[in-house]
Amino acid sequence: MKPVKIIIIEDDPVQSLFWKMGLERRYGERLKVETYSDPREGIERIASDTDLLLVDWLMPHLDGADVIQEAVKRGLSPKKIVVFSVRTAREIHKKFAPEDCLAMIEKGDPLQEKILFRILDEMMTT
Repeated sequence: MKPVKIIIIEDDPVQSLFWKMGLERRYGERLKVETYSDPREGIERIASDTDLLLVDWLMPHLDGADVIQEAVKRGLSPKKIVVFSVRTAREIHKKFAPEDCLAMIEKGDPLQEKILFRILDEMMTT
């Protein structure tokens, strides 16, 4: 079985490393994680073999909405996009429709972060 390909676009390298290490520790070789602190570079890596895109909402140059728009233009389904933010989901959804992504995860909230692991656990069993 080929590894699940995850792209993380997050301008904070500490956050990127936190997620990359946590995901690799939990899932090992069952997934391949690529991280990009420059959203423009990350967008260029989105392809048909991308299984999940994790994107920060607030970034310089391109914000999460811009990245998502470009990802969808490249053929990535919104159901393969998870948004991270320090803002609440309610705040983000004032500018962004819930159906434009699979999930919205509030950074630093352990209960919210469990949602991402549930999504990935499901991906690993299908």
